[in-house]
Amino acid sequence: MYFGFLQCPDVCPTTLASMAALRRRIEADPGSVAVPRLVFVTVDPENDSASAMAAYTSFFDPGIVGVRAEPASLRGFADQLGVFYEEQIDERGVRSMAHTTSVLLIDPSGRGVAAFSATHDLRVFERQYRQMLEHVSSR
Repeated sequence: MYFGFLQCPDVCPTTLASMAALRRRIEADPGSVAVPRLVFVTVDPENDSASAMAAYTSFFDPGIVGVRAEPASLRGFADQLGVFYEEQIDERGVRSMAHTTSVLLIDPSGRGVAAFSATHDLRVFERQYRQMLEHVSSR
């Protein structure tokens, strides 16, 4: 699961591309580990429509689920997972969203069990994902 927004100029598209590449890599090795379900949650629901989210996420991978929630629900959900986000307006009046850049691994019960840093070297990302799944399944 990744929290971001559609107007993000760099980290969000790079992260979604990494997540999609990880999914393709795991799918190419059937049976080795669970294929991740990819979820993108907007931290800017007032500006990111459901249709824009669907178009954006499908560019990276048609299987990415885009999630848009009402601001109060989003805040509660993000807080529960330890995700930070806030609107920022610079001295020129340019609006942006600051947000957590980690990819979260969520277990079937909806609990966050791991966070992967935003620098997603695909080999490292895959190794960490596999190790975390092994750890979670051994509990």
